[in-house]
Amino acid sequence: MIGFGALKVVTVLLLLIVGGYFLLDWYESTRPLYPGRTPASGSTEIKVLTYNTWLLDLPFGCGSQIVDKRLRRLPEAIANTEADLIALQEVWHRSHRKYLTNEMKRFGYKVMAPDTEKMFRFGTGLMFFSKYEMAEGHRMMNFSQVTRVDENFTNKGIVGVRVNVPKLGWIDFFNAHLGAVTFDEDTDQCVLGEAQARFEQTKDLVQWVHANSSEDIKILAGDFNTHYKKYMKGCYINEQTKEYRLLVEEGYLNKGLGWIDTFRKVNPNESNNFCTFDRNNKFMCEGHLKTQPSATIDYIFVNDNKKLIPKASKLVFTGKNHILSDHYGVLSKLEFTHENEIKSETKK
Repeated sequence: MIGFGALKVVTVLLLLIVGGYFLLDWYESTRPLYPGRTPASGSTEIKVLTYNTWLLDLPFGCGSQIVDKRLRRLPEAIANTEADLIALQEVWHRSHRKYLTNEMKRFGYKVMAPDTEKMFRFGTGLMFFSKYEMAEGHRMMNFSQVTRVDENFTNKGIVGVRVNVPKLGWIDFFNAHLGAVTFDEDTDQCVLGEAQARFEQTKDLVQWVHANSSEDIKILAGDFNTHYKKYMKGCYINEQTKEYRLLVEEGYLNKGLGWIDTFRKVNPNESNNFCTFDRNNKFMCEGHLKTQPSATIDYIFVNDNKKLIPKASKLVFTGKNHILSDHYGVLSKLEFTHENEIKSETKK
């Protein structure tokens, strides 16, 4: 039997342990988790990250899984990629944007987060983070039609900002999210009407980018909800989709962008095995998505400008203990060329 004096000692020790735990927890919450990286003025490359965060927090399990836990891990995980320019999708809630804004500022990032929410309708869900100066203001276009009925509760589209990269000058940086489509198991294809609406969105996007590009160097990142190859009879065939062709072929339908897919440029022989929307992802292999084929739907494109060229690209947040979404991220390294001795302009 424990004596009264011993019981007091044990009680005090427990209080100290519990109190110390909460004190440590408070300290950890107030200090920067990661010191961040300030780009060197002599740097000759930039890293670009795109990531669909899947942060749809709805009651009764109707939205994404374990949203709060994943949200709290995102800032440090993103900062650890050492990306200079970051495009996030599906940050739907104002409170989540506020949290990410505050945390990413602690890591040294500047933030652009257009707030476009309306009554009973989410906004674009798009956010930008940059290690470099971003011009005030942004350009935005919302798609005029939706792909599915549930997409009526969002305001998907494309947002553009201008970023002043040392030794490179001002560049255009675009972040886009196109409508999702339903995969029909009976026909082994996407629902035709939804796929056609996605194609119309892609045409709108390309036309808008043409009209709203102001700089010589342009980067387009995001979730395009379309694989680069057509899917037939249970597999992808060696024929590109018309949405993808609009993005990478300048002459396609007389309106294509003709930009470079950074991942496939530097990984031409590995692309088929690197899907950003992967059935092996623990969040995708459960529920209504488990029968949908794996696909590459997240991309980083750069225009063919001869001053900034893709040198490396990989998928991130793929490891078993590092998956933070139903998507994987894409991280591309772009290198300055010798032709690129431009001084930063002062225009805003």
